[in-house]
Amino acid sequence: MSINITHAIASKIKQSKYFKITFTLLFLLAGKVVLSNPIALKADTVPTSSITITASSDSICYPMSVTFQASTVNAGPNPVFQWKKNGTNVGTNSPNFTADLLIHDDVVTCTLIYTDEWGSTSQVTSNPVTIYYMNDNPEVTIVASVDTICAGTGITFTATNKSKSRSPSYQWLVDGKMEGSDSTVFVTNTLTGNPVVECRMTVPQCIGTTKDYSNPIPIKVYSPLNPSVQITSSPQGTVFCKGTAVTFIATAEQAGSNPFYQWKINGNNVGTGRAKNCPAGFNCYAIFWRRCNI
Repeated sequence: MSINITHAIASKIKQSKYFKITFTLLFLLAGKVVLSNPIALKADTVPTSSITITASSDSICYPMSVTFQASTVNAGPNPVFQWKKNGTNVGTNSPNFTADLLIHDDVVTCTLIYTDEWGSTSQVTSNPVTIYYMNDNPEVTIVASVDTICAGTGITFTATNKSKSRSPSYQWLVDGKMEGSDSTVFVTNTLTGNPVVECRMTVPQCIGTTKDYSNPIPIKVYSPLNPSVQITSSPQGTVFCKGTAVTFIATAEQAGSNPFYQWKINGNNVGTGRAKNCPAGFNCYAIFWRRCNI
């Protein structure tokens, strides 16, 4: 004796998709209940479907056709391909699509419509491919970490590709002379005088290349100082009568714009920090807070 329960089981599995069930059949034979052997069922997980598209080129010149190709995973027996350009349906039901007259920033995608093993229809959308038109107008700007330095001090310049041009190359220029490497960052500690720094960005075009020069940045570079200080007395001399008022005067060389003076008597600090004069019996020392004349 047998009973067909295929439909009931399939219906439960389709509804649950992820489950494990153990059931028992009861048979009434000759007025007695007979318990069958148990059967355990486990539904298979639904495989994940996906679609990926690639383009023969995403950098174009006008007019130029581009061929897109779709690759799928678990697409089922009869997949449907719906190509889209900027969200609008284009092309035919094919894993390949050729587009003409594309323009800058056009976005192409493909939607895969498929039937899974449970008989349900689903869809998934591919990665987008954005078209870049090579005849653009490049624009580059630069900034500096500071605009005033002492000679030998490091300074950093950073370039920004404002036009978002593809495959740019960079050439840094100091007073028109090539410096640095092909990078958006230029670091140097060899600037002297009052140089002007700029960056030249070169990008490929449909025919040849085109260049753009950044904003120039003038840098003020101060030379290192070699400070010295001498003191004289008034009245002059080194021997005075007790009670004689003597004024000491400090004369500094390469002291920068805002030097600090510390007067001392027998090694002990006295007087004020800014005065150039000290009273009788003082020794004079000058402290220079800046290493270059800024």
